[in-house]
Amino acid sequence: GAYSSIASQWLPKVIAAFHRDYPGIRFKLLEGVWQEVDNYLLERKVEMGFYSYQPSSKHQWIPLKNDPMVVAVPLNHPLAAQSSVRIADIEKEQLIMPAYGSDIDVVNLLKEENVKIEYQFSTLQNYSAIGMVEEGLGVLITNALITRGRTNRIKLLPFDPPRSINLGIAVPSENRLTPAAIKFIDYCKEIIGAMDNELQQ
Repeated sequence: GAYSSIASQWLPKVIAAFHRDYPGIRFKLLEGVWQEVDNYLLERKVEMGFYSYQPSSKHQWIPLKNDPMVVAVPLNHPLAAQSSVRIADIEKEQLIMPAYGSDIDVVNLLKEENVKIEYQFSTLQNYSAIGMVEEGLGVLITNALITRGRTNRIKLLPFDPPRSINLGIAVPSENRLTPAAIKFIDYCKEIIGAMDNELQQ
């Protein structure tokens, strides 16, 4: 089970390497927002979940990388001239919310800043939300990984001060994992760990 960003940006490379070495292993990849992936784990529909760390999770956590949180704005937006943004800069902006308004990483960021931003547009996936930004419907708070390959018609602005989420692997417990799952986690640590510069590209 995985965030769409991880499923599209990281896992194909890991699965390809693993499949070359272990062609007999079959994969089933379920994508979803945090709550969905966590439920997949609780219901034993998946052996491992790739998402952001949350203290409320009851699963064992294997960290992989910190991913910056950014604000995506249209190229012709006044904020596009800035090199970074503060929460105060976007308080009056029209916010586009992924996960139908319940994106846990965005919700947590706004809660920590004690800010409530009204939104008119919401969608399930960040990719759809990026399309709305491209059309000038508003701005999007998201993690940088999901935007890779989709920055031609948007400007990405880091937060000042910087904000990030920790992306990794949640497992019920390592002693309940299959040998294939344990080996796959090793591949994830090695391959994703080598992608040091890719989040900024």
